Amino acid sequence: MHQNNTVYKGYLLTARVERESEGDDTGSPRFTASVMVAPADMIQRYGEPYPVPTFAKGDFAGSPRDAVHSAISHGFDIVDAIQGTFAGP
Repeated sequence: MHQNNTVYKGYLLTARVERESEGDDTGSPRFTASVMVAPADMIQRYGEPYPVPTFAKGDFAGSPRDAVHSAISHGFDIVDAIQGTFAGP
């Protein structure tokens, strides 16, 4: 099972996966995700949700695991930007 949350540099990153009601042309399910970013020592319902750019522009993941991976990876970039350590592409 792929973990849908992790602590990174003092922030809790939580992926929220959604299954799209429609599959692709082959009938395969499609998944999207967003990431919630909150200080690890904070009550989690006060975290900030962020859309994942890949999914915001209409792309989908073929599995929940891939959607979680995209969301958590984007969360790493958000935390790095918050802390001013973003290396960029």
